[in-house]
Order: sequence, then C-alpha cells, then structure tokens
Amino acid sequence: MLGIKFFPFGQGEKYASELDYEVWKAFLIDLFERKKQNDKYKGIKISVPCPWELYLPFYENQENLHEIETYFSYNSPLESQAYSKMRNIGCHAGITSCAMSANGDVYPCGTVSSKFPPFVCGNIRDKSFAEIWKGNNVFDIFREVEMKDIGGKCNECDLVKLCGGGCRSRAYFKYKDIKAPDYLCPRSL
Repeated sequence: MLGIKFFPFGQGEKYASELDYEVWKAFLIDLFERKKQNDKYKGIKISVPCPWELYLPFYENQENLHEIETYFSYNSPLESQAYSKMRNIGCHAGITSCAMSANGDVYPCGTVSSKFPPFVCGNIRDKSFAEIWKGNNVFDIFREVEMKDIGGKCNECDLVKLCGGGCRSRAYFKYKDIKAPDYLCPRSL
C-alpha cells in the first residue's frame, strides 16, 4: 500500500478538504493493531513519500518505531548508509526517484508532477533521460538542500534523524520556498 497524504494541487484543488492528520493517525494505529492480531493483515506493507507520515503518528502513540518498521516493511531512507552518505534529509526527490507525466515532462517527484511549470526538469522528447537527470538546475536545487537549510521547527524535532524535514515539493507549493517546512507535518506549525 502506498500512503500518500493528499494535498490540494492541480486537479485535486477541488478536493481541498484533505484527510485530517488525526484521522490519518487513527487509521495507521488501527491498521497496526489489526496487523498484530490478524494474519490476514500481515502482508500489508506501507510506503509513504515522507518518513514523518509513518513515524510521527506512532511516535506520538509511544510505539516502538523499530517494531513499526518491521510490521510495515518500511524504513526511512536516512537509515540506509548509502542514502545517508549522499543526503541528510528524508525527501528523495531527484536523488533516488523522479516522475514523468504523460507528455514526457520529467519532475523531481510524483507529488507535484503534471502541469507544475516551476518543477519541469525537461522533456524526454527533447533530451535523453540521462541528460535531464544529470544536467538540470531544478534537480540541482533539490539535491543541494540540506537539513540545516530547512526552516521552521524541523531541526529541533526529535524525529529529525528519521524524518529529515518532510517534502520539499509541498514546502514549495505552500510557501514558494523549497527550504520551508512541510506544511502537512503537524509539528511544523
């Protein structure tokens, strides 16, 4: 299961009443309890775009986060030695992934792909993917952000070594600043 917290962007703007954090938290905790008690739920894995979306609800519920990782087959990218050597933030846009729209436009991530001109890195009809991946200033901007650059309360948070500051695309979407906090994180307010 891929758990992407909806945020009102593009076609989704008409659905601006996104899932409340407390509802998301209750869903995850309920699913965790079901996974522990019933074998039919054990095969459910979860992946989230930003580590806080999985870790924070369980941290607030005083659960063992390593147990959560085991039950959901999820680990923060910051727990990977290879990843953490390259990056100290949890957003892997333009680092280990990117997205492509139906017309061939390449974006740093799928969260804001399609019709978001500031983040178009190129089009595979005009350049090879390798040229876009290696030589685009939008990718460079994403790749240069470090944890110390992220504003708000992120650097003071006790989950910073697992979370790494949230989604850079959502920060830009809300504040027009890639170094702003992820506005969907309840701790960033």
